[in-house]
Amino acid sequence: NIARHLCGFNYVGESKTQSIKNILKNHNPNINCETHDENIHDYLNTNLDKLNNYDSIFVCVGDVGIEKRIFDLVSNNLISKPVVLIWAEPFCIACHAVVLNNNLESFSLLYNSKMNFVHSVLKNGDSFYKRESGCRSTYIPYSSHMIKRFLLDFLYSYLETNELIDNNFSYIWFGDLKLAKQEHAIIDDEFSSFKSFTYSIRKIS
Repeated sequence: NIARHLCGFNYVGESKTQSIKNILKNHNPNINCETHDENIHDYLNTNLDKLNNYDSIFVCVGDVGIEKRIFDLVSNNLISKPVVLIWAEPFCIACHAVVLNNNLESFSLLYNSKMNFVHSVLKNGDSFYKRESGCRSTYIPYSSHMIKRFLLDFLYSYLETNELIDNNFSYIWFGDLKLAKQEHAIIDDEFSSFKSFTYSIRKIS
């Protein structure tokens, strides 16, 4: 999946974590970047103290099972630092960030019984998943340019919206909504009034 990854052909054969570290260090040699190549569940079993030394924990894996594990650790007060779950819907028609500043009573406030996010913008988002030959995982099509635009908009709100510091909240960013019609994607009625390149912030209690 080189075409979809930050790293290129020069890093074939290296782990993704080490490759990204090399790119970051080449860009700024002064940063402190530590990588771990083990299974994430094994890491969580033995490194919670280390995680709780960070200012914030960003989870960008797009895997509901891992997100559920992180959620359980937050709910049981085993992770005490803010956690940010980030993912994109197909074509970046919408992108999401869920910020957990304190524990939630139930995972169902975020995901339904089918493990779909309760505030997904697209009704038929699952139909756009793709798989490449030789790649064990599935992926969704989206533009790296749009992802960067989403991240910049979200990080500005995350760092500047002081009234949300002590609350759990969902940040929904709307990309180029014209793509929905072009790609035969169906926008949920709940979001039909939103315009392209705007966002919605909702507290989660």
